[in-house]
Amino acid sequence: FDPTTNFSYKDTLDADFSSLFEQEFLNTIDIDTITLYLDVNSALPVNAHLKLYYLDNTNEVISESKRFTIPSAIVDTEGRVITPTQEELTLNTSGEAIKDVYNTKKIILDISINGYDEKSMIYFQSTNAIDIKIGAFIKAGTSITLNQE
Repeated sequence: FDPTTNFSYKDTLDADFSSLFEQEFLNTIDIDTITLYLDVNSALPVNAHLKLYYLDNTNEVISESKRFTIPSAIVDTEGRVITPTQEELTLNTSGEAIKDVYNTKKIILDISINGYDEKSMIYFQSTNAIDIKIGAFIKAGTSITLNQE
């Protein structure tokens, strides 16, 4: 891997958030926030950058996250991975942006790496990987009126 080059990888996940609720139920609740949790384990010998793109049912980008930096794994003096790193990322959505998340049908994970330090040893192996698990939490409330008889 030439330290002055970069590499980008994109993967698309099915993520139909609207299927989590029936429309009738959705009309009775008030969604306060939607939080996505990303548990990232990196066994890459270089830092990685991650950005999420939210797509609608026509595969158009309707929203995007900020760019996150994933720290490299711990490497030895030859640039080989010794210990993977773990990073927990949180993406909070509130207000008008909730509609974008609710209308999301797919998420593109855009991961890029580059060798920015020409003096560092970088040694890629077939066992180097990045593993990302995504979870979601929705905070909502509702009001009801009880009939007193």
